[in-house]
Amino acid sequence: MEVLDARDAETAVPVELAPQPTAPDGCMARLPIAPLVPGATRTLTLRFHTVVPHRFGTFGVFDDQLTVNGGWYPYLAALDATGRGGRTRRHRSPTLKPT
Repeated sequence: MEVLDARDAETAVPVELAPQPTAPDGCMARLPIAPLVPGATRTLTLRFHTVVPHRFGTFGVFDDQLTVNGGWYPYLAALDATGRGGRTRRHRSPTLKPT
């Protein structure tokens, strides 16, 4: 997956790769975002490109059928107060808009 553009509300933010010993290279990235007070909401927008392999299974194209059962879009990681973490937290499904 390649992140093409990242925005915090309407502000463009840089994407910084964040290598982790437990994940393949290029799987984790950091985005600097403005502080968010408890109970507040914000829209983070990521434009990305991913390649779906030609294979049978939970992520692939086979016999003119597309199967994408997860892992093909970016996930947000829950961080502690120090900015460390890595545990995936999904409050709700992301709103995906094709561009």
